[in-house]
Order: sequence, then C-alpha cells, then structure tokens
Amino acid sequence: MLIEAGYRCAIPACGQTQIEVHHIDGDRTNHAFESLIVLCRNDHDRAERREIDKEAIRIYKSNLGLTSGRYSDMERRLLSFFVDNPNVNQFDFDRQMEFDFLYLLQDGLLAKAGEEIHMRSGNFVQGFFTYALTTAGGEFVHRLAHGQSIESQDDAST
Repeated sequence: MLIEAGYRCAIPACGQTQIEVHHIDGDRTNHAFESLIVLCRNDHDRAERREIDKEAIRIYKSNLGLTSGRYSDMERRLLSFFVDNPNVNQFDFDRQMEFDFLYLLQDGLLAKAGEEIHMRSGNFVQGFFTYALTTAGGEFVHRLAHGQSIESQDDAST
C-alpha cells in the first residue's frame, strides 16, 4: 500500500507523508489489499466520520492502482506536480528524459510542445524539450485531483 501510494496520502491533492492505514469497508479485521488505503491522519479522520464517503475512497484506491500499475515513479511525480499546481500545464526536461515519460506520451496525456538546443556536436545534442499536458492530460489530472474515476479516457469526455 505504501508503494502504491508513493509513501504519501492517497488523496492526490493532499500528499502528506505521515500516513495511517484506513479500512475502506470499515471492517478492521479485513486486511485484504483491496480493502486498505493509506491516508494522512486528517483524511483518515474525515473518512472515519464519513466526510469523505466510501465511494470516493474506493475511487482514490482504484485510481492509485491504475496509475501505479501503468506509470513510472517519475511519471506519477509529474502527475502529482500537475495536481498540486493546477495553473501549470507544461514543464521543461532534459532531452534525454523522454524515456522517463514514455507511457504518458504513449497514452496521449503529455506531448512535446517545443525544444531548445544549447549545443550540437555531431550526433550529440544538448538542451531540453518542453512537455505539455494535452487536453486529455489536463482532464486526466483534473479527474485525479478531484477524486473522479480515471479508469478510461472515454469517461473523461462525458
């Protein structure tokens, strides 16, 4: 569960690192992986008081499973950055880092938006690419940030 949540609260907009285990179904004897999620103390208390309902917690758990199963740690950190900074939709990275964002690029959530070359020598090129969220990527981040299902991009358009 810790790895799945990146050692942070499972609610993307929170990100606190002091976390507790929450039993999604309310049964403290059920230690099945699907029934457990890590939350910060504040969100855990809110979930226990049902200020965050069980369905929302299940969506957070499902979203965690989908993102941690599909995207690398670097990609998840970039998604987290976009969740935490909703007014930012692009970022500059060294040209050599394209591989680090492979699945976000393949899924059409991120696209190259420009490049800057600092030095060229034969086949060696030094500089950076600007990567930007696509429309689908912006919707994905919005759904992730607001606890909405990210299960399919078809859902994002409805």
